[in-house]
Amino acid sequence: MDASIITALAALTGSLVGGLTTFATTWFTHRYQATRERAAKEIAKREALYGDFINEATRVGIDAIQRDIDSLSELTQLLALTNRIRLTSSDEVLAAAEAVLMQIGELYIGGNKTPQEVFEEARKQGNPTPDPLRAFSQACRRELQNW
Repeated sequence: MDASIITALAALTGSLVGGLTTFATTWFTHRYQATRERAAKEIAKREALYGDFINEATRVGIDAIQRDIDSLSELTQLLALTNRIRLTSSDEVLAAAEAVLMQIGELYIGGNKTPQEVFEEARKQGNPTPDPLRAFSQACRRELQNW
């Protein structure tokens, strides 16, 4: 074979390998970035959902301590948030959210309480503060750290 043909084939092969390497690197980088971007968006979405649940559960929980329930419509927003959690979250987070719902229901059923009674009841259960959202918050944190 002629040396000029071998040189041309070597140059062509080198260009082809270089081009494919560049293409593969770009493709893998783009794919990794897209995956990380989707994960970041999902984390932000879940953080917002969990924050909304915490805000609503706190509001309804305080209401449950202060007065009797007039109708189940007061729990509508909290139930809706729980069902949104059911769509996307882990079983651990969902179980914690459902436990919060049960605790709030028990607060409504238990009648009105003074702040002192609430703190005394928490201490009897071995909790330093009356925080029915602690287990939920911890489950959310574990889930978000695993992303």
